[in-house]
Amino acid sequence: MTEFKRNSLQTFDDLRDYCLQQLGDGVIDVNISKEQTIQAITDAIQWFQEFCDEGHEHTYLVHQVKQEDIDKGYFDLPEDVIGVRSVLYQGQFTNTSFLSDNFMINTSILYQYLYAPNANLSDWYFTKMQLSEMKALLEAWNPIRFNYSTGRLFIDDLFARRMNVVDKFIVIECHIAINPDKNPRLYNNMFLKRYATALVQKIYATNISKYAGIKLPGGTELDGATMYQRAMDEIEKLKEEVTQYSSFPAPMKVSVMG
Repeated sequence: MTEFKRNSLQTFDDLRDYCLQQLGDGVIDVNISKEQTIQAITDAIQWFQEFCDEGHEHTYLVHQVKQEDIDKGYFDLPEDVIGVRSVLYQGQFTNTSFLSDNFMINTSILYQYLYAPNANLSDWYFTKMQLSEMKALLEAWNPIRFNYSTGRLFIDDLFARRMNVVDKFIVIECHIAINPDKNPRLYNNMFLKRYATALVQKIYATNISKYAGIKLPGGTELDGATMYQRAMDEIEKLKEEVTQYSSFPAPMKVSVMG
């Protein structure tokens, strides 16, 4: 009896073999080169990392500012950072005590509403709206720019005001691509397996399209056009699923304006 393994695919080669088996390898000759298969799966992993929740992590990076960062006017981020959402740094706010005071205000008001005789949620709701407006007015404008192609993070407010932030710390809220070699469970992700198989099938269909109209022994005729269309339909279907069920904006959509 075969033992069930929850994560049966642990390596890149495992995923490649899986895709080929889904297309009939072992029963028929799948007309695709090893290089083409590797490229298709690499593209699938990259797309999965950039646009799927399970392909990247929403996390925070802490960076100590160096003089060379100030001299350059930007920060070099690691290659696995594919999107930046926001940045927090010391001296960022015109009223530096507001954020800490804001927590105390929220706590104090909530305590009063919980124990007040005639308290209701509508009062709490409107108070929260007022606090949010105060925060928006008191916080300094903090535009940031990041592009994955350069890996450079610009904090316009910080550099424009020539603030003394050397040796201080900044906290970068960002998305980091999951490295499948360090986290092999990614190879066994069901969506990735389906998407990688569809990309391999697309190339396979392109290869056999040169045999259009040629009949094989037994009268079988290869139909590359139909196979190609099926692959494209599957790819579009999977992309729609990502758009429909994603809980965060895609990192590549928030990489320019934090």
